[in-house]
Amino acid sequence: MKITDIQVSTHIVPCDPPYPAAWDSIPRGTLPTTIVRVKTDTGLEGFGSGDPCYGIEDYKKYFIGQDPRDMDRHTAIIDNIGAHHCRMWPLDLALWDLNGKIEGEPVWKLLGGTSPEVPLYASTGSLRDPEVLADMGRVYRAQGYEAIKLRFGRASEDTDIEALARVRDAVGEDIALMVDVNHGWRMPWDTHPGPSLEEIMALEERTREHGLFWLEEPLHRGDYVGMKALRDVAQCKIAGGEITREIHEWDQIMRDDCLDVYQPDVVFVGGMKQLITLGLKAFDRGLWFTPHTWGNGLGIVTNAHLVAAIAGIRGQKPVWLEFAHDPPEFTESPRDMLLTEPLKAEDGTLLLSDKPGWGVELNESYLASVGV
Repeated sequence: MKITDIQVSTHIVPCDPPYPAAWDSIPRGTLPTTIVRVKTDTGLEGFGSGDPCYGIEDYKKYFIGQDPRDMDRHTAIIDNIGAHHCRMWPLDLALWDLNGKIEGEPVWKLLGGTSPEVPLYASTGSLRDPEVLADMGRVYRAQGYEAIKLRFGRASEDTDIEALARVRDAVGEDIALMVDVNHGWRMPWDTHPGPSLEEIMALEERTREHGLFWLEEPLHRGDYVGMKALRDVAQCKIAGGEITREIHEWDQIMRDDCLDVYQPDVVFVGGMKQLITLGLKAFDRGLWFTPHTWGNGLGIVTNAHLVAAIAGIRGQKPVWLEFAHDPPEFTESPRDMLLTEPLKAEDGTLLLSDKPGWGVELNESYLASVGV
């Protein structure tokens, strides 16, 4: 079997109404989506989604004519390309989808998973009124979620703390609450300085009476010294790394004991096998590994296969995985419009398919209608 072509397409999924993301000062009117496809001489095809993969035409020659099953080689070349051009990890994902279809197995099982069940946490992404969030918390609890993530970043820190307090009162003490302050990175036009270590330490202290489980992205992703200092005094877990783009950076984070919760997203960094290795190392050190997944539904699926594989290798149940669900603006639409069937959380759990590859199908007619 040989690879015959690699194709990349871009699609602009409308967000109607626009989504007021906490990390973006401009409400999001669209959800840009990239699809990477790997074709073979047998007719089998794999697909993945993630970064735009600009310039992939220059590197297709290193894959065309090769056996798609030589994944160690392919992952190494994709890693090398990242030093010269764009990060092309969606290609790694498309190849894994293809390998699952070749072997007739879902990726989660192919890579060591033993159960298709992945527990989820409900991940909000906007800065809603505290009382609205309290009502949402009650709904999430009734839907079977054991954990909920909120966002901070309102004009007043007091209002952020009020939102946390209101949700805690609404859901009770047995639901884990997390907060993402989104200071690990910035939108291109956002030139506001990030908080100081002292300011974040003071914020963490204010959250303590409300039983925070983790504080996410409290400082710039490269502030290893600051994250270690915060972790040393915090009473909650410190989480981060959603835009940490290199495996060697994760090695440094681990050496420096910067984080309790590792959140690399497989659509952005490392590919499946390198993140399986990282996840196993994290758990061996008593840390958590649970990827960022905010984006389209295929990104959630690929990360779910990743954590299911890690859990199977460990012989343990997965920890909660992020599930972007923030009604009314961000639910199955626009999140899952690229799929023929929307993702469904049942009692706070995503049940992965036993079908080969990712076990989902692309909505080709819809993708064609929003292609660019």
